[in-house]
Amino acid sequence: LAIVAATEGISRSRAQTWIRAGRVEVDGEFEDRPGFHVRAHQTVKLRAREVVETREEGAAPALELLHEDADLLVVLKPAGLLTHANLAGGRSLASILQESHGPLPERSEPGRWGIVHRLDRDTSGVLVVARTSAALESLQAAFRDRRVQKTYEGIVLGAPRFDSDWIDAPLGRSPKHPDRQSVLTVGEGREALTYWEVIERFDGFAHVRLQPKTGRTHQLRVHLASIDLPILADSVYRARGG
Repeated sequence: LAIVAATEGISRSRAQTWIRAGRVEVDGEFEDRPGFHVRAHQTVKLRAREVVETREEGAAPALELLHEDADLLVVLKPAGLLTHANLAGGRSLASILQESHGPLPERSEPGRWGIVHRLDRDTSGVLVVARTSAALESLQAAFRDRRVQKTYEGIVLGAPRFDSDWIDAPLGRSPKHPDRQSVLTVGEGREALTYWEVIERFDGFAHVRLQPKTGRTHQLRVHLASIDLPILADSVYRARGG
């Protein structure tokens, strides 16, 4: 609460994450308990992570480096940045890291240096990037065998009927819009399974936690839109007439 009160635009959940990650000091000592009581006249410091700057001014946002060792990098991708280059080329998280930490390994698809999983351009979140071929193979196997648990948070438009639920709906390319994904009938699309739960409710909106059990393209966006809870500000899978 002290951090939220002293900073602008920081949520309680984000402040708790920083505290548990060891980024907060009280009177020069690291404190990892979000419920720690701060007394009057104590000094609270929030330590920033190392930032990887881009080489082209204004080309892409800076990357927050959360962890680095000989085998991998853990990076916070900001919204608005591609995970890896698309057909149009341009700057991406992969190209920035290739310049700052390269050379990074790649497999059959060019431009995906070290990338083992991806986030949509407008989605922010943590990405694990391989620095060696052995790490790349190991991480790819872990994601392929579903030994990685991924958790997302988002704001949805609407009032969820339940506090938590599963969405079990196959996904595939939309017959009407080939550049989009859509829910298909059983037997046509690929299996897609999402668990969601409400963190907090607002008037006409809800803050939700999402755990995809499969990794289909645009899975969370399509699944939520299919139950009339589209992610706020999604320009593609938006509410009818929204």
